[in-house]
Amino acid sequence: MRLNTLFVIWGVLFFATVAMAEESMKLIGGGAVISSSPYRGIGAKITPLPLIRYDYKDFYIKGVEAGYRFFKTEDVTLSILGSPRFMGYHSSDSDALQGMENRNNSFDAGVSGDYKLPKCGGIAMGASILTDVAGVHDGQVMTLSLSKKFSIKHFKLTPSLGARLQTSSLVDYYYGVRASEVAADRPEYKPGTAVNYFGDMMFNFGIHPKWIVITKVGVEFLDHEITRSPIVNKDYLVTGIIGVTRRF
Repeated sequence: MRLNTLFVIWGVLFFATVAMAEESMKLIGGGAVISSSPYRGIGAKITPLPLIRYDYKDFYIKGVEAGYRFFKTEDVTLSILGSPRFMGYHSSDSDALQGMENRNNSFDAGVSGDYKLPKCGGIAMGASILTDVAGVHDGQVMTLSLSKKFSIKHFKLTPSLGARLQTSSLVDYYYGVRASEVAADRPEYKPGTAVNYFGDMMFNFGIHPKWIVITKVGVEFLDHEITRSPIVNKDYLVTGIIGVTRRF
């Protein structure tokens, strides 16, 4: 109930910001995300995805993330933000998960910062600390990344590399096996803190003065605390996004 309420509040804020920022809207469109699953017996999923990016003064919405920039200089930006975390599953999703209790999606909120490194050719460092405010797992995620934008006329390429630390309460909730969930081929498992390493590549190109194709591919290498789980059979996850947006 608490989680549903948070999603409703987020939705209200989303549409309220749209109404206020109509004249400031930058991009809106749609696409799909193709993502692999770490869990045994679950293949790749294709999910429709709204592609939205616009700003209203210091408020912004980027995809499913909404935030407020409370400090900004030429080189440093600090923000507070919120976004849903889609890591849940149902025991009916695969035979390997039969007997497991369902795991719910959550909602994260926290702070993030971006810093353009001096004398580094435009490389930017990003960092964020997010916590579960929905009371689903009460865990935190800390991310550190480096990225660089390359722009040539109608093309923009943005590679990034980073690490993502997930606290033990989050990892245990999504990848652990409780005593009540033990089966013949599924022993009890209680993982600890995990650090995943990832790399992303975003490529945008204009096909018209007002239309932009957005693509992104990323890979995330899972920590051994995750891969040793008896319900996991992947060492890494691959995600791809493709869509079309219109500039306003």
